Amino acid sequence: MKPHRLSLAGPGARLSAANFAPGAPAGATAYKVLYRSTDPAGRPIAVSGIIVVPAGEPPPGGWPIVAWAHPTTGIVPHCAPSLAILLFQEMAGSRQLIERGFAIAATNYPGLGTPGPHPYLVGVSEARAVIDSVRAARSFPGL
Repeated sequence: MKPHRLSLAGPGARLSAANFAPGAPAGATAYKVLYRSTDPAGRPIAVSGIIVVPAGEPPPGGWPIVAWAHPTTGIVPHCAPSLAILLFQEMAGSRQLIERGFAIAATNYPGLGTPGPHPYLVGVSEARAVIDSVRAARSFPGL
């Protein structure tokens, strides 16, 4: 991601999105996203994740969003949950959430699925990534 593009975007701005076909639960549509967040030093960074949107027409006011913050999966870029073969089986409760009409915003955290260091166990960085994943999800129609 070009640094100037990141500096122009606000936290949670969606930078890109692509259909993520494999195995979304309950007829939902999933997207792999890249969104803007902030590193521990306060600099803008790109973070990847998955947004899952329930099937059908959204209720008045849109689908509510649940943030899914994953447990430890490793600290190198290829350990990103969005790269897992059976992602939705690993997301405990995802089927029930989708069936009950919740969208899901699932961050990979910084450095997992994107270049750069993974600030493992740096709470402020991980919290920003989770909050910004919900902000990114809100840019999808019906959320």
